[in-house]
Amino acid sequence: MFLSHDGARMFDKPDSSIPTDEWLALSTSEQEFCHFIYEIYEHFDLVITQNLGWKAIDVKINQGTNNIVIGFSYLGDRYIFRVPKIGIQQLKTIMCIRQELNGKPYFIDIVYYDHKCLIERYAEGELLSEFSSPHSFAELAVVMGDIHSYSGEKFGPLIYSNVGAANDFQSYYVKGIDKVWAEMEKYLKFEQNKLSMLKHYWNLVLEETNSDPVICHGDLWHNNIFYSTDSQKITLIDWERCGVYHKEKDLRFLISKSVTEEQRNIFLANYPYDIDDRLLHWYSFTMQLKYCRLADIQNFIDEANIFLNIMIEKSPINDSRNV
Repeated sequence: MFLSHDGARMFDKPDSSIPTDEWLALSTSEQEFCHFIYEIYEHFDLVITQNLGWKAIDVKINQGTNNIVIGFSYLGDRYIFRVPKIGIQQLKTIMCIRQELNGKPYFIDIVYYDHKCLIERYAEGELLSEFSSPHSFAELAVVMGDIHSYSGEKFGPLIYSNVGAANDFQSYYVKGIDKVWAEMEKYLKFEQNKLSMLKHYWNLVLEETNSDPVICHGDLWHNNIFYSTDSQKITLIDWERCGVYHKEKDLRFLISKSVTEEQRNIFLANYPYDIDDRLLHWYSFTMQLKYCRLADIQNFIDEANIFLNIMIEKSPINDSRNV
């Protein structure tokens, strides 16, 4: 790395074949990310050829939200080489949950792990969608029931890039929430009464819920759920956000527009535990609250109104309360 004539940080080219003018046209962050990609390829080659003695074919790289993944084949089987974009804690979290769920048919088979990456078998089947069979949702309900049977004692702290470490879900969600509320008030211009009601109900759900914290996948949505019609098997991927929450954090996907009423009813008929409907909407609203972007303000407003209506219906405010 070096400094340009105006003092900005610049990076040397990771490969001499890259044209200099194209390299200098990149921003510092783009140059840094390019170095990151080259380092990943170097480690991929080291792991595959030297550590494992494999010869990878059909190699393809893809950038996800939290990972860089390299798909490849070896001896007729497909694998995923996964490198976290945020940090090593992502891999540690996956390996931690592996200790609890190793051998479960829905947990992806991990064949290699080190301080930079892991390699897992490619998930069989198709991604779940509104077109998936009712039976797939019945199977998913059984899987989630098994995952949520683990209390999560001694699981360890939750680690997230945006807020750092938190020892429990309350700490994670409450941390920095006053600043978020202030931003929402500034940009959304909610009526003061409505904003006060939202704050009141948001805290009320956490205080009054009877749902016990359990191990959760943490990022359950259609792109992380595979279903094989041949084996009738559910496979879950992307476990780096797993942790100890209410089970409703996982199950909030049930109230998304991409789940049909039939699929939802099939799931509920096969899921072994009671579900707090208020918490489903609390988690859905909270995701918007913590990760709202100005470009998605309307989504936040919609979720806020749905949450408020649900809370008023299920937990009407007593007139004697100071809201």
